[in-house]
Amino acid sequence: PQAINTTTPEGRMFLHILMVLAEYERELTINRINSGLDKAKSEGKKLGRPEGATDKKRRRTSGYHLRWNKQSTPNKSKISPL
Repeated sequence: PQAINTTTPEGRMFLHILMVLAEYERELTINRINSGLDKAKSEGKKLGRPEGATDKKRRRTSGYHLRWNKQSTPNKSKISPL
């Protein structure tokens, strides 16, 4: 692979063409995503996280807060309590 010499007019032109193509591709991607989201919404599909699936609730239901509280942390990490 050769580097693009951006100090020459030809190199700058080539770089601008690449930037225009990248911008065009980005806009196409955004349009495809938005049309897919619009289609899913029109079909009544629910988007996003399930209700009540926050990380805090998930940790609480798994007992995470019981395993890592202030009293048990020194014992698990082999540190003597103060």
